Amino acid sequence: MVPLHEKGAVVGSALAGVDTEAAAVPVSDSLLSALLEEYAREHHIPFDSHEQLCADPQINEMMKERIDTLQQQLAHYEQIKRFTLLPHHFSMERGELTNTLKIKRRVLNENYKKEIDAMYAE
Repeated sequence: MVPLHEKGAVVGSALAGVDTEAAAVPVSDSLLSALLEEYAREHHIPFDSHEQLCADPQINEMMKERIDTLQQQLAHYEQIKRFTLLPHHFSMERGELTNTLKIKRRVLNENYKKEIDAMYAE
């Protein structure tokens, strides 16, 4: 199976009382973007932007099914339970990556606090 994205981030394991993991997955890389756009066209899902694709419930359900399929062999505590599709990639310009393209978790936690909090509010 083809990988779905270049870089994603797993967050949440340090939250008190939370035993689930959550992932933020950038959609702007070409493989994932092409997959989502193709799926949307095949299923007659209208969209004009990555933002619309990321917010669409059918797109999110398709991604959930793919993630669930890919992690079937993982223990329950290792599995991603919740995720958020981001309409753009992580960038050095926003301070989210080092010059060697490593993710800066503290910055991601600050930049995507609203999205992370929303995953745990469900």
